[in-house]
Amino acid sequence: MVNTLKSLTSYTQVKFIIITNSPHVIDEILYQTRSWPSTHQAKASFELVPLKYPEGFQDFKNLFRPCSALRLFLPTLLPDENAVIYMDSDVILLRPLEEFWGFFAEMGDKQAAAGVSFVPGYNKRPQV
Repeated sequence: MVNTLKSLTSYTQVKFIIITNSPHVIDEILYQTRSWPSTHQAKASFELVPLKYPEGFQDFKNLFRPCSALRLFLPTLLPDENAVIYMDSDVILLRPLEEFWGFFAEMGDKQAAAGVSFVPGYNKRPQV
């Protein structure tokens, strides 16, 4: 995960919002980022948000891995953010994130975009 974070700071200033119920996760991230070049460190800020599913959606935590289904609830978890890019921890950026952010300028306030790959046996649907 730290390599993903570092690849983001190669190009741009980034606010990382870490959603977890384990405070030691952010401590570990901060510890590992100390070895980054100062140019990367200066471009990163971190915020910890408690892992919490909205009322009535507790069954969603069993859809994927523990935090993965939370991406469905980012507007609820991050009400002060007007746009969010959710990335898995195995993503490495090869171009500036601003190029991707540019797509948001072309979208209305009720639109969302996503890209996924299908992995047989991994993607499950909730029993509602």
